[in-house]
Amino acid sequence: MKHYLFLLVAILLLVSCKMPQQHKPKESNPMVELLKSYNDKQYDYPNDIAKKETLKNREDSLKQLQDSLCIFTNIKGSINDISSEESEDGKSIVLSYDIKIAPDKYFEVTLNCTRIISKDSLENDSIYKFVKAQDEFSQVYVDGILAISPAENKFFDDPLNYDRELAFSYPKYVFNVVDIRAKESTLSKNLMTSIKLFKDSYDYLLKDMRHEVYKKSIFDEKTAKCNKSADLLTKPEFNYLGRYIEACMMDLYR
Repeated sequence: MKHYLFLLVAILLLVSCKMPQQHKPKESNPMVELLKSYNDKQYDYPNDIAKKETLKNREDSLKQLQDSLCIFTNIKGSINDISSEESEDGKSIVLSYDIKIAPDKYFEVTLNCTRIISKDSLENDSIYKFVKAQDEFSQVYVDGILAISPAENKFFDDPLNYDRELAFSYPKYVFNVVDIRAKESTLSKNLMTSIKLFKDSYDYLLKDMRHEVYKKSIFDEKTAKCNKSADLLTKPEFNYLGRYIEACMMDLYR
């Protein structure tokens, strides 16, 4: 009996050695992958008109992606150009930094990040405390949303203002950070539900700003659903939702 067991073990070891090795999948993010897919095809477009139209399509696709996901999570990049300065009224600190994502040698996405924090809240602001402690070019993970002009319903940093090749290979966006940390994290089902419900109510509110069909009763219903879902959140999740709401509202004051 032992003879057969040893033979079975030997066969299993031999088979396992011949099996192809499974490689860990390359880290990616839906936003970065979409931008990279357009960059990979930029030389297929015959002229400037085609490139201009393609860039517009890219921005439309990116906005649709953000609308469907509500938030981009676990974007891995390097943090640099970290700085801060006082606001004009002297009551707040303006924190600025860039997140650079470079999956390929000649392709890099830059996220320009800014956060205004009241001086009274500095010691309790998780984003400020984390960023202040980072070395330049440290690897970080960020969650957040691309900044969108509420009135025009498009990204603030228009790629059509850049050289076409740079717009494809080195896209830049204003990015509202919700969370930043040293490792990956996962959002709970309850938190994701609250985020989706808030975005639904916020997007509906913007209809009023754009003079589209809007009924306050519908907005109140959507807000009530969001508030009810928020009651199920833990304190850290509730704080995260608060930062997401803040990130959305930032675009109203740019």
